[in-house]
Amino acid sequence: MKEFDVNNIPASIREFIKENYRKGFRFCLVGGFVRDWAIGKESLDFDFEIRHINNMQGEEWIDFLKSSFPSAEYIGMGVIRIQLPEYEIELSSPRIEEFDGGLSHKNFTPHFDSTLSYLESFKRRDLRINAIGLEFNLKEELSATIVDPYNGLDEISNKVCSHINDDFFKDPVRLLRAIRFSVNTGFKLQLSDSYKRFNLSKLTQYYFQYEIRKCKSSATFVDNLVKVVSTYNIALVSELVPIKDFKNQSLLSETNSYEEVLLFDLGIVEEGPFKFLSMKRSRYANLCRLKKAILEKDALEFLEALSKIKVDDRFKYYDLKVELDKSLDSARSKDERISTFKSYSSKASALFA
Repeated sequence: MKEFDVNNIPASIREFIKENYRKGFRFCLVGGFVRDWAIGKESLDFDFEIRHINNMQGEEWIDFLKSSFPSAEYIGMGVIRIQLPEYEIELSSPRIEEFDGGLSHKNFTPHFDSTLSYLESFKRRDLRINAIGLEFNLKEELSATIVDPYNGLDEISNKVCSHINDDFFKDPVRLLRAIRFSVNTGFKLQLSDSYKRFNLSKLTQYYFQYEIRKCKSSATFVDNLVKVVSTYNIALVSELVPIKDFKNQSLLSETNSYEEVLLFDLGIVEEGPFKFLSMKRSRYANLCRLKKAILEKDALEFLEALSKIKVDDRFKYYDLKVELDKSLDSARSKDERISTFKSYSSKASALFA
């Protein structure tokens, strides 16, 4: 592995580190920046674990952080956000997480410690590829050394994603994160029977939306999620149980969100996802009629449903829809509309071939 050049860090952040190093603070760059650097990608994700040469714990340590950086915004969980002249950085306390057995994303109590070892503090991170750090030291010049207690660099070399310990399964959001990282890096997710321990039955729409927005491909994310929850019989929020019928056959040529992926997929016609994703009822009903006609290869029903649905140019049947609408504009009676549908039936049937 190549050595890290501290000049990869913006000058304003280097000066911030040096100034506060002299005050007893110690900085370790963690998370996305380090992972992406190891993979060979650029990143502006400047998140640091911050320590101090004096041992402080709990709220005493958090209060000390707040008072030491009075202009910072405290965002909870021992994390402060600081706006530098050109960049925003986050400083987080090393912590241990004590889980309470719940099914939410915040089902733990944090225990903060200003001198906690990297072995202990990195243990809370989800995947080994996300448990790599760059520890800064200041002698004559600023330097950085790699911290890798869970062999994340080996995982990157082998292009795999695996979890650190069984705490991984206590946070349902970590399943979504693991799938997202696997999709974005192209690394293989190291699955096992332990994935049966996940339970997504209490997750809200927010977490699905958040993770998918950060994913390169909505369709690939959904496809992988469906495979994992089906293989390991993982409990889902009740409204999303129908996604196990996902066929990865969208009615759109391009999908921009997981809502579109699910609701435009040919296999999903149940009402649960529609309610969970807050889709307009009329649009949902028209899509269901259209999907049913396609699956049953009923050309006339398909054309009638197509005439009622609003579409954009990503819709796979957009060109036919535009042509059909023009022909229907001249129809003056029900019989004329039926005759128009029949005249297009061969074109419609060809789409199902």
